[in-house]
Amino acid sequence: GDGAVAGLGKRKRVALEDAKAEALVRARAFLQDFAAVPLDKLSPEEALQRGRQLKEALQADAASNEHLAELLRET
Repeated sequence: GDGAVAGLGKRKRVALEDAKAEALVRARAFLQDFAAVPLDKLSPEEALQRGRQLKEALQADAASNEHLAELLRET
């Protein structure tokens, strides 16, 4: 009956919260990775390449997580 529908709604909400939490964890990991780039030890070209690699990996993850994509659009 209606219990199954209510259960489905709860599962969807839990999945939504999980996806949002995953997006925040991934965004935080990007910031930590970016902050850990040893800029003082890299040439400007190497630093740019490292930043580009991190950005591309983040964008690839955002392709499969709408919440992460939304976070990126807001910044």
